[in-house]
Amino acid sequence: MEHAPATTAFSNPTINGYKRLNANPLAPNRVVWACDNKGAMCRLVGGMGDATTHIENRSGDPAANPYLYMGSQIIAGLDGMANRINPGEPVSDPYAQTQKPRMPSSLTESVDALSKSTMFREALGNEFIDHYLSVRRHEIGRFQSQVTDWEHREYFEAF
Repeated sequence: MEHAPATTAFSNPTINGYKRLNANPLAPNRVVWACDNKGAMCRLVGGMGDATTHIENRSGDPAANPYLYMGSQIIAGLDGMANRINPGEPVSDPYAQTQKPRMPSSLTESVDALSKSTMFREALGNEFIDHYLSVRRHEIGRFQSQVTDWEHREYFEAF
């Protein structure tokens, strides 16, 4: 959870993925964990003594590369364990947690967080991170240079 803004660049690698995070009532929007609550970024399902107990990271997008997504989660989790980062108590209402950090609201925001992550740079190497960031930033630039149907509808008559 400490590295959620940076890991989101891997779990949500497309511009469109953030529309789901910002609009879907069951998608996480805060960096929190909860017991069996689909609104939390991390959802604990099961409990002590249950062999099927597992944790779901609900921020992921179907367009994510599964190797980068899972790898980023493992790297972040190992760092959390090595540094004994306390995730805090589970929350009962993820959407009411206005004091908790928000999930990144755009690919630009998550790419910026990944760029600043010394932990991922150490784990994956500067060359890989810089290449990955370059690809994502190129995609963002291509998107920003396009005029969309929404912009036509929104502004054509007004101006």
